[in-house]
Amino acid sequence: MNKRLNRTRKLFRRNNSDALYQNLISVARHSTQVATEVKKEKWLDWCSEVNAFTPVRKIWTWFNKVSGKRSTVRVSHPDPPAEAHRLAQEFANRSKSDNLSLQARQRQRVLYPIRMTMVTAACNISDDTDALYTMDELNVALSKPKDTAPGADNISYSMLKHMGDPAKQEYLKLINKTHVERVRPQLWRQQDTQPVLKPKEENAYRPIALISCTAKVAERMVLNRPKWKVGNLHQRLYAFREGVGTHECITDLMATINEEQALVIFLDLEKAFELASNSLLSCLQESQRSPAVLGSGVHSGPGS
Repeated sequence: MNKRLNRTRKLFRRNNSDALYQNLISVARHSTQVATEVKKEKWLDWCSEVNAFTPVRKIWTWFNKVSGKRSTVRVSHPDPPAEAHRLAQEFANRSKSDNLSLQARQRQRVLYPIRMTMVTAACNISDDTDALYTMDELNVALSKPKDTAPGADNISYSMLKHMGDPAKQEYLKLINKTHVERVRPQLWRQQDTQPVLKPKEENAYRPIALISCTAKVAERMVLNRPKWKVGNLHQRLYAFREGVGTHECITDLMATINEEQALVIFLDLEKAFELASNSLLSCLQESQRSPAVLGSGVHSGPGS
């Protein structure tokens, strides 16, 4: 309808006459009517798909799109490399073993050679997952991801999906070579770190590492084998499980309560992995053993 309206406009501009003007008004009215009906039909179709499991973010995204609102693009840091380096250095300082207690550091030194011996022995044990990767595994890994920001090599997922069979064969050879020699290409180790402003905090940035898509596809192929080997994760684990989210955790909690009176405590630990207290974790571990606790499921992430 837009193309038809544009053609009528051009025709009217070339030959300005009353007949063409009346034709232009008629086409414009018809285009507006058709567009309104199409939008209404599309809106009703979308509303019929909304249910209790539809993510709230998806609903608000659709509302904003219908109302004509566009998401505000936040300006990145004025000096991204320096800010990214500062954030990485801050995380490295927090992650140092020097921050641990003297007893923990001594325990680490005692356990380190034992752990390395166990890791070396495990690497020397042959397993069926040590076989070379196949083209089917590569195609499965390429079928799922959508285009995201590429890494330092500027190779996107769509480029990998649409490369020909000869290129896929060479790519598969590279992945199998890294698998056999246990050495990653130097380019796969590089990352483009960008500081992104946090949504609800001023002057607070989160480092986002853009890794090569070729490396992430290879990592996905490697991950699929342990997932097949280990099998399904524990049913009380709500994070890191495909297709499972916060609503399953809430549903299980409500089913456990079963309309009875209960006291439920939700804990959201800020920077939990970096600043968690050993004594607090010990208390939580002891409380999970108590029958008064309704659930031992943990969900790490937004909405937890």
